[in-house]
Amino acid sequence: MPLALDDLTTMALFVEVVEKRSFTAAAAAAGMVKATVSRRIAELERRVGCRLLQRTTRSVTPTDEGRRLYEQSVRLVAAAKEATDVLSDVRGEPAGVLRVSAPVAFAHLHLTSAVVDFLRLYPDVELQLLPRSGPSNLVQDELDVAVRVGVPSDPSLVARRLAMDTVVAVAARAYVKEHGAPAKLSDLESHRVLRLSWEAQRPGWRFRGRPSRGGLRLQGNFVSSDAEVVAEAAAHGLGIALLPSFIVAPLVREGRLLRLLGNERISDIPINVVYTPRRNLPRRLRAFVDFLVERYANAKWRQAALLSAKG
Repeated sequence: MPLALDDLTTMALFVEVVEKRSFTAAAAAAGMVKATVSRRIAELERRVGCRLLQRTTRSVTPTDEGRRLYEQSVRLVAAAKEATDVLSDVRGEPAGVLRVSAPVAFAHLHLTSAVVDFLRLYPDVELQLLPRSGPSNLVQDELDVAVRVGVPSDPSLVARRLAMDTVVAVAARAYVKEHGAPAKLSDLESHRVLRLSWEAQRPGWRFRGRPSRGGLRLQGNFVSSDAEVVAEAAAHGLGIALLPSFIVAPLVREGRLLRLLGNERISDIPINVVYTPRRNLPRRLRAFVDFLVERYANAKWRQAALLSAKG
């Protein structure tokens, strides 16, 4: 039996169940109770005349027929969303839901204030800011746009440059008074260096312009996955931190951290806004990206008493 147009919502629920492997998670994402989702999927199976999902106490997986319907449903749901975006744009002003991801530190220190100003300009947009401690997948996480710090790793995404930032070495005045200040990069090997978790997994930390097989062996007794935590630990005198200036600039201006190795260029880091390519870019997404590009052309952290890369 062919599906009616009013089955589109049920098909969207079916996509959620397949992707999340759970009725409970799909119901939470859709803002429904689990019983409603289960009933809608059971009605869909009755209409198509076959079982679409294998249910166990631990997971839900699609049958062969379910996988085929899933592939078609994903395309239909995406097309419906794009059509809705086009209709929203007809009204002229940006409107609708915009899901945005960014690293936790950047969201906290810089992006939240930008979002507030953006929503004052475009009050019909509902912006969902979703800070992440690790990289996000725009498609799987149903994100419209993301701010990425570092070289873009996915060539399939459209990337627009917001700024070029610089990694700088910083420490508290008390630490420098007790342990001295490094005069050159190699001196860091004899200091306590506070590291991010990914750096701890790569002890041969390579600096800009160094041979690929070289690198400094940085050691320290503090590791965190949160860059703001590392900066705060440095401000308390625990050691030297190597962090982007957008994170440490406020602490430098306040005098809680000192800039070290000012004559050394450690590493440059691009900051981009990325989104998936599409034929018709929703007005709200286009407006948000343009807003960020203009805002960070003269980012405040680059006006701090720090050397930053040109860009």
